[in-house]
Amino acid sequence: MPASDASISRLDTASAALARRIGPQRFDMWFGGGTRLELRDDALEVITPSPYAAEWIKRHFTEALQGVAADTLGLGDAARIRVRAVADAPGRPRAEGGEADASKSRSETSANSTASERPDARADADGPGGRPALPRRRPSSERWRRLDDFVVGPSNTLAFEIARRTADGGAGAERMLFLHGECGVGKTHLLQGICRRRHERSTDRIQAARVRYTTGEQFTNEFIAAVRGGSVDAFRRRFRGLDVLAIDDVHFLSNKTATQGEFLHTLDAIGLGGATVVLASDEHPRQIGRFNRSLVSRFLAGMVVELDPPDRETRRQLLRRLLAARGFEATEAAEEAIVGRYVASARELEGVAAKLTALSALDEGSRPRQPSATSGRMTLGMVLVERLLEEDRRATRRTPVRLGAIVDAVASAFDVGREDLLSASKHRAASEGRGVVVMLARRLTTLSYPEIARGLGRRNHSAIHAAERRIRTAIETGDRSAEALRERIDRMAHELVRAD
Repeated sequence: MPASDASISRLDTASAALARRIGPQRFDMWFGGGTRLELRDDALEVITPSPYAAEWIKRHFTEALQGVAADTLGLGDAARIRVRAVADAPGRPRAEGGEADASKSRSETSANSTASERPDARADADGPGGRPALPRRRPSSERWRRLDDFVVGPSNTLAFEIARRTADGGAGAERMLFLHGECGVGKTHLLQGICRRRHERSTDRIQAARVRYTTGEQFTNEFIAAVRGGSVDAFRRRFRGLDVLAIDDVHFLSNKTATQGEFLHTLDAIGLGGATVVLASDEHPRQIGRFNRSLVSRFLAGMVVELDPPDRETRRQLLRRLLAARGFEATEAAEEAIVGRYVASARELEGVAAKLTALSALDEGSRPRQPSATSGRMTLGMVLVERLLEEDRRATRRTPVRLGAIVDAVASAFDVGREDLLSASKHRAASEGRGVVVMLARRLTTLSYPEIARGLGRRNHSAIHAAERRIRTAIETGDRSAEALRERIDRMAHELVRAD
């Protein structure tokens, strides 16, 4: 009996969910080359082109199929899973090779009976009635990040608000959103947050599964595998029947003409269906090299938003949240040292929080400490932070930062001529820049004040010492201009260390 349109839609959704569970490469290898899914008598059937494929799928993917049947098709945890070769499907003549599993009539197996036949079945706890219980599964949507956990600051407020509006749907929601910015500024978090909120707020269980988060590399790999396996139609059904498509690192498609063409058709197809497309890239659409002009035009027709690196206060709030999640808090001095050193991205701070807590665990073995009486968290001080910073310096700086490189960086940042910094000019920009040069030189090099003075063409170091002192005094005022100056200096230090 021919399948209804609703049944086909459900099976397409199930195929997409299965691909997410087992990975696109394994899915295309075992389910993309003639293997298909069918619904018969409230059971999920897998029809394979050969008995060998049936046996392999039965042994390795029954648990994943059980999860898809329960979570996506709504068949319940006791759903039956049948795996058959083409020859064994009802209404088809038998072919040579017989049944996929001679020990089972018509190669039929349920998830529970298959689990009991697995070599590692003893590791499963017994469920009701003495049957082996399947391990609890965590849907992929639960691994996506939450919008509510995103730390909002001046550098990302616009992107967050648009992402939230897109995730909530309804009138005014963006149909095409393109986020761009440097690595680690929160693009992936926003993409996953949109997908998760849209998935959780969907009241229709089948529709909820039509949300997909993937990367440009995965999209490319799946398309190539589909072309090689002759399953392009199945590939298109998986992507063109979605309500929300989120693709991270879309710049990976650069210089891939065929994949870009397929992606363009995908955007057009799902756009006609009213789907939401959310993309992320390290670069603005116009700056991505070797990209299809039609694709760039589609991107620019939507909302294009840049995320800047997090500002100082945003980094501070993010650090506090990351440490609190691990049961720690940092002293004010430790916080200041960390947010002043790691200025590029939120991802850096995630690594810092993980390493600090690991160092603390090692340190606690020799010097047990008590948690804070007010917060109940363990306190991290400057001793641990200095160890972290020193390890980072050794790992990052292969050659010392040159004084000439510092002078060039300050001249560019303060829009002052290099010769003015090296002269006796009393112009405010030159004087302020000179003080910053001295501060960075003391921070990033082993040069003494007299050595810095000679490098700047001075006979004695009293003048440069006074210039640095003026900068430190200005920073300590704590007003908005002071914070901006401190942030500028920290970013220059970061770029100088990474460049060398």
